[in-house]
Amino acid sequence: MIINETQTKQEQDMELLTQFLSTRSYKMREELVLRHVSLIHFVLGRLGVSAEIGMDYEDLVHQGLLGLIDAVDRYNPDYGTQFSTYATVRIRGKVLDYLRSMDWLSRTARHRSKKIKKAIQEITNQTNRPPNEQEISEYLGIDLDKVHQGLLDSNKVIVSLDALVN
Repeated sequence: MIINETQTKQEQDMELLTQFLSTRSYKMREELVLRHVSLIHFVLGRLGVSAEIGMDYEDLVHQGLLGLIDAVDRYNPDYGTQFSTYATVRIRGKVLDYLRSMDWLSRTARHRSKKIKKAIQEITNQTNRPPNEQEISEYLGIDLDKVHQGLLDSNKVIVSLDALVN
């Protein structure tokens, strides 16, 4: 592909995308992906993830790369969106799906646990003492069994048997 050096990056991207969409060339696909890898790091930064977390960051980058490849394959300029906007949404979705799949708590359990923690904080602020389970149940209007389960879920911790202990 010949790129005119006076064209802006956005114009070059549109030209490359147009050529890719007409030919579906693997070489152009690779070039598109490589030109937009920085979007992956941008999305991870917006999600509050940095390279300081180590190996997990690389896993998230790989998921972002899969999202970027998927964006290149599925992009349709007829919808009127810029490729970078579409790719950002696909990358973010892929990363969030991966993070959700790694979570050992269901979304319902996670939501219930957060509600209970918030209720504990609010009741404590009102009464100047920690509430008992019955007070939490009445405050939220849910069964005492669900409060018990939510408290159990929020106190679970996963520990790696391979991790070093201080």
